Amino acid sequence: MKKIILVLLALFFAGCAWQKPDTSLPTANFFGFGEEIAGQLVDSNSQVVVQGEKLILTTMVDLDNLYKTSAFGRAITESLSTCLFRRGFQVTEIRKTPALFIRQQKGELSLSRDAARISPEQNATAIVTGTYSLTPDTVIINVKMISTDADTVLSVAGLEIDRDRNINSLLSRTSGTSRYDLSAYEQ
Repeated sequence: MKKIILVLLALFFAGCAWQKPDTSLPTANFFGFGEEIAGQLVDSNSQVVVQGEKLILTTMVDLDNLYKTSAFGRAITESLSTCLFRRGFQVTEIRKTPALFIRQQKGELSLSRDAARISPEQNATAIVTGTYSLTPDTVIINVKMISTDADTVLSVAGLEIDRDRNINSLLSRTSGTSRYDLSAYEQ
């Protein structure tokens, strides 16, 4: 009798512990992505650029077309800017600067310019710039911190994130239109 009761109790508790598996897609966490990238940039820079110094951030661009970005590129840049500021860096808002190459609805695109042209006017120590590349399931982000006086890479960071509906939506938006199922690259 005790065995039957124990078996029934075990089945009861096992039934209570069973949960439906989570089949929902994870939600994009841009500040988590920004924090990861900021941490890598700080950890790999060998104290060349220290807290309190001025940084310029430019919009992340599509690796296949350095003159093209998306809402994703702008969002990841904004989150990285926030995270670097929280880590004690001065972050220059360059969208107010007329000397930079800024394309309407695209952003400020550093990889298409000479960094030395930006440095004198802004008095910044480094420019943080980067690219993103698409795979069918992920987005690969590569970021570099570049010296403004010598075009030397001071620090690097990389991250591969899973694509979900939110990420695909941002990837598809280059000029305000949106298709959730495909990125702009794939359309």
